Amino acid sequence: MAKLGSSFSVTRQVKIDESKMEFLLVKPSTIELEVPSGALRTKVIRVVNTDYRSISVSVVSENGWIKVSPTSFVLKPGQSKNLKAVLSITDDKKERKAGKIVLRSDRGKPTEIKVLVCKPGKMPKKEKIKKGGVL
Repeated sequence: MAKLGSSFSVTRQVKIDESKMEFLLVKPSTIELEVPSGALRTKVIRVVNTDYRSISVSVVSENGWIKVSPTSFVLKPGQSKNLKAVLSITDDKKERKAGKIVLRSDRGKPTEIKVLVCKPGKMPKKEKIKKGGVL
């Protein structure tokens, strides 16, 4: 029986492979917007650290028409942060663009947000986004 005022600690003896674990909760997981040619739309992305330790996060988008800020930050346990994603369709002939935003942390697997931007009236009703493009 523990005495009042006594201290103790818990240690983990078994090594756990964290590379496939998720430590970030991201909302939304998919962004679908209609954007007129030459216009911009802004979307807020909420990121939450679900781990009991602080976590460093970097944000990457390989698509020039998706800009996210901030691009790196640290979250304490349970802490959340809002990111700003700016999406645009330039004056080109493409009616739809699909891409992704990737959040990488110092442990755990990366989290992807799928993005679909269409010109007005060009978003199919039940469009599904797949890896690297549109179904």
